[in-house]
Amino acid sequence: MLLVSGDFARRTGGNLYDRHMEHACRSAGVPLRIISARSTAHARSELARLRPRVIVIDSIAIPVAAPLAHWAQTELGARVIVIMHMPTNARGTRALLRAADKVVAVSLSLARTLGVPRSRLTTIPPGRDGVPRAARRARGRRDDAVLRVLSVANWSSSKGTATLVAAAARVPEVRLDLVGDSGAGAYRAEVLARISGIGARVVIHGALGAAALSRRYAEADVFALPTEREGYGTVFAEALEHGLPVIGSNIAPVRAIVGDAGLFVPPRRLRPLVIALRLMSDTWLRRRLARNARNRARALPSWAGSQRVFVALVTHEMRAAIASR
Repeated sequence: MLLVSGDFARRTGGNLYDRHMEHACRSAGVPLRIISARSTAHARSELARLRPRVIVIDSIAIPVAAPLAHWAQTELGARVIVIMHMPTNARGTRALLRAADKVVAVSLSLARTLGVPRSRLTTIPPGRDGVPRAARRARGRRDDAVLRVLSVANWSSSKGTATLVAAAARVPEVRLDLVGDSGAGAYRAEVLARISGIGARVVIHGALGAAALSRRYAEADVFALPTEREGYGTVFAEALEHGLPVIGSNIAPVRAIVGDAGLFVPPRRLRPLVIALRLMSDTWLRRRLARNARNRARALPSWAGSQRVFVALVTHEMRAAIASR
């Protein structure tokens, strides 16, 4: 059983990761049923009814699931795996990481922060190849002066959406494509207010499926996301797979993926982001970074490889649970 929380249909990096792993387990004949737990009581009821041998807890479900780990291990004889997508201080995190039989971290930089012994820790990154590559669109002469910048993220202050729009407003040649759930509330209103100042230079696409997102990658010149925290940063790996130079935040998980294929800026800082966008107007620089992007992409994990590791881990824990009964 895979325990998640909230709207599992929402396109987030964590939800996409979980879907890939659930599909791989199902294809390998290892059923991994997904339950979106509304509360600890709901999760306990489902666990008691289904009595799974292995319980995989997504990090977003930690506050709901953490109180049940010891009970599940002792009363149900289940093995507990925790998937950590991001650093979190959610209630119950430390206790759950101590109790879990195995912990999956989506990056080495995240793994180093968890304080989990290596014997119980496995690093399984997302794949770079979740969005199929499409042929790049030929650009006409009118497009030569336009810098098409793509950003893929659900709008939030931690992703720096408003900062990116503000930076684009100061670079007239930038045309910005925003892909992702725009959310609601004050932050959405702030982003929309900034967009209203530059009008047609920003296109809001909302959340897109793989085929439509593939077209956005194919039409872009640059990928930009000034996020202030990441567990891994799947969209950066996808951008490299599509041969795009990157503007990313100067944080360890992003640097580890992008390397020499991008420019790095401090999170929440407007002026460095404006400078990076202006630098990307240089065709020679973009071509050099694009070559580096394609080279780096070849060294990054594929979904198939990561799925094999995950299925092997779940299978091992399932056998351990059966042997202990």
